[in-house]
Amino acid sequence: MKIHNYNQRYFTTIIFILFTAFLLTTCEKKDPVDDLIEFVWIHSASHPDGFTLDLTDKTSITSGIVAAYEETQNSFGKESLRKVITHSLNHESIVGGWFNTTDSNYYFDSSIIFSDTSLAEAIAFARENHQLAIYDLTHDSTITITYPMRYLLLQP
Repeated sequence: MKIHNYNQRYFTTIIFILFTAFLLTTCEKKDPVDDLIEFVWIHSASHPDGFTLDLTDKTSITSGIVAAYEETQNSFGKESLRKVITHSLNHESIVGGWFNTTDSNYYFDSSIIFSDTSLAEAIAFARENHQLAIYDLTHDSTITITYPMRYLLLQP
């Protein structure tokens, strides 16, 4: 009888190991960026006037000056979110978005936040990244970026 009990435990252990190995090899590992894409997309639907999010904790940023990276410029629609979020996670983990009523597209950017006292630095960053504007979250206002005439003449 003791041999039978031993075989039963051995058999149960083998089955458990095989089942666990099966689960580990067949379970699809989900890309964490997929979850962030869904989160940002859903968030954008309820914030048509725009938003700025910290992806590390999925919270809204409500103060500071936001400037976007050139690498994610002209990213619109859900299909562009992978590029924007991947860039953001490799930089400041900040994503912004806004709905453009002119072309009916929702635009997304990987962004950086400057303090309220760093306007000159934010403008310099925006110029380096060929941005037309930055956004002052604290004062809820758009700041248009102007370029010197010599800069405009040198552009292709």
